[in-house]
Amino acid sequence: MGGGPLIAWNDWYVDCTAKCNEGQEAFARYGVKHQTLRRYYRGRMTHVREERAAHPLLAVGGGRMAIRVSGKIDVLKPSGARVSAVSAPDVQSVALSHTELGIAGRSALGVYDPATGHLRKSIALGPNAVLQLAGINSRLALLRGSHTLELVRLSDGALISVPLASNVALRLVDAQLTKAGLFYAYNAKKAGGRLVFEPLSKLLARF
Repeated sequence: MGGGPLIAWNDWYVDCTAKCNEGQEAFARYGVKHQTLRRYYRGRMTHVREERAAHPLLAVGGGRMAIRVSGKIDVLKPSGARVSAVSAPDVQSVALSHTELGIAGRSALGVYDPATGHLRKSIALGPNAVLQLAGINSRLALLRGSHTLELVRLSDGALISVPLASNVALRLVDAQLTKAGLFYAYNAKKAGGRLVFEPLSKLLARF
């Protein structure tokens, strides 16, 4: 995952944890035995922290990283030092920017200050809670489904769908919201992959 000058990823060592001598792999259980969080920052690659348990990297943005540690989301500096921690026992997806930490749970989107962990707002998502958080900035959050994109206005919680042509929706590959606007990619039927950009001003005008 990446944002600005920072790219980060998990490096996991997976091994058998139970029923390892049953004679058949179908009965054995596997899990993470060792984890290294690595990052590439300002032209240099290094490992940030090593642990025996799996603490998945969930988001990168604004020069920081967000990882899941048990029932919490920890926001880290590139050095690995913890900036803030937020209780999130029902976390489904996370987005991070310089000014916002978005945590989508089973029913609501929590918007936090990434520097302090203070909850700024909770926005009910209704049926859109099944979608994945795919970016956040100071004005909007993006929710992504297999064939849909939904925008959430942070000021009042209003939600709208991004209009996608049927051929685009069916072949949607990925989407990301940044402070500049919305980027999404899809595979055109005959012309290969396409990348579309909509500036923030155009997104706000849709509401």
